[in-house]
Amino acid sequence: KIISSGAWLDDLIICAAQTLLHDQHPHIDGFQNPVLADKLAMTPPTHEFIQVINVCGDHWITISNIGCTDSSSIKVYDSLGGRLPKSAKKLVADLLQCKTNTITIYYENVQKQLGGSDCGCFALAYATSLCSGIEPSKELYDQKAMRIHLLEAISNRKLAPFPTQGKRKRRKPIINQIPIYCVCRLPDDGSEMILCSQCAEW
Repeated sequence: KIISSGAWLDDLIICAAQTLLHDQHPHIDGFQNPVLADKLAMTPPTHEFIQVINVCGDHWITISNIGCTDSSSIKVYDSLGGRLPKSAKKLVADLLQCKTNTITIYYENVQKQLGGSDCGCFALAYATSLCSGIEPSKELYDQKAMRIHLLEAISNRKLAPFPTQGKRKRRKPIINQIPIYCVCRLPDDGSEMILCSQCAEW
């Protein structure tokens, strides 16, 4: 009912779709239950990964390190074209557990959604394309066909790339760097900084 009615996709649907992708592409890391992200309980990836996460409680995006040249970089695929809030930056830093002093974020210029409830469909479309070696920023997805495609995929237990209406010209991503600190390797959350007695970093 949720998928066919046009409602916002919940974490159970996202988790089910990610499970299908994980089963079909076992060589790709990630696809963890998005609920774990809220508790900073995700397992750090050991190689290329794809992960759909929730930001601000009502929006799904896809993050991945596929195509990144180092372990301290990550790509963000957001159908609203926004920037990561502090809570999501904290999640990304906790997931990567980088030993560097900064994390580089590439905000990929992907197709934007129409309306306010299809972010989950787009996040899964981006993830599915990445699994198939397709660059999501070059795809012009058929938004009207997304939900039917997802419903059939879950029913058939196989998630193929989402329908497209053609290709789009890829634009350069917006690049942002966030500093990370201490043994926890997390960014500044805006609270007062103190010197850590364990590592002598702020």
